[in-house]
This record gives sequence, structure tokens and C-alpha cells, in this order.
Amino acid sequence: MVDLAVKLPELLRVSSTIVLLLGALITAVGAAIWWSSSRQMNWTPVDAEILKSGLEIGGSRTQHSAQWQIAVEYRYRVNGQPYTSSDYSSSALPSSTARDGAQPSEELRKLVARYPVGSTVKAYVSSRNPANAMLVIPARPVYEVAVFGVVLILVGLVVRLGYTR
Repeated sequence: MVDLAVKLPELLRVSSTIVLLLGALITAVGAAIWWSSSRQMNWTPVDAEILKSGLEIGGSRTQHSAQWQIAVEYRYRVNGQPYTSSDYSSSALPSSTARDGAQPSEELRKLVARYPVGSTVKAYVSSRNPANAMLVIPARPVYEVAVFGVVLILVGLVVRLGYTR
């Protein structure tokens, strides 16, 4: 029979290393998200014409079932050059399940009603690449993912330094 007191320090050392590495990875991803969202806050507003506006059933790699999602397309000009985009936002978009014939949520219906075809709205365009645009930009930089990664690093350090001596 294995003595738990003998194996516990080794188990804590290995698990704290895993938590440290996971924390570092999540912090790096969070820093990239923060950097991108903080840059998007400075994108230039331009007038855009809504070409398509509606709701469609779609999904993503993170969703396991069909979802109602907003589908917009708009045209805008930067320095006389025309562009077309269908990007709504870089943030998580509202959606509602489309399983078993479910209808779109009231939130989605109200959202898409803000973009009637033919209307003029503000789109926000990247100064580095005017082909990148979206209708909604972050109100503040997104930092929560990076904070979660830092918390994991701290937990891993506490376990490693406090319990594995």
C-alpha cells in the first residue's frame, strides 16, 4: 500500500506546475484579448449603410446546438474606397437557442430592429486596416480573462512554495 504522506508532496508539485502553466497560458490569451479590445476602442466611426439585417440559425465551435444569431451586412467608405463588412462585434454576441423550433429571443429581435435595411448607422473602422470594421466596439478593455490567469498563477505559486518543501 502506498503511503499518502510520501506521495502527497510529489502530487502537489506536479499539480502546481500544471496550474502555473495553465495560468501562464490563460494570462497570455487574456493579455491578447485586452490588447485587441483596448485598440478597438479607438477605431474611427464612419457612416455605414445597412445592406442586410436579420436573424439566422447558426452555431460555432463553442456552441453545441443551433442558435439564433444576428446577421448584418453593411457598406461604408474610407478615403473614397468602398468596403463591406458583416462583423457585428468582437464581444460575445447575444443568441438564443433554435432547438426544437424555438423562436428568436425578444432581445435578439430588438437588437436586429436597430439595423433596418437601408438605414445609416455608425460603424467603427480600424485605422490600420479599413477592411476591419464592426458595429459595436467594446465600452472598456476586456481584462477578466487575464485576471483569471493571474489568479491561477498565484494559486500555483502558493501550492508550490507552501506545500512542496
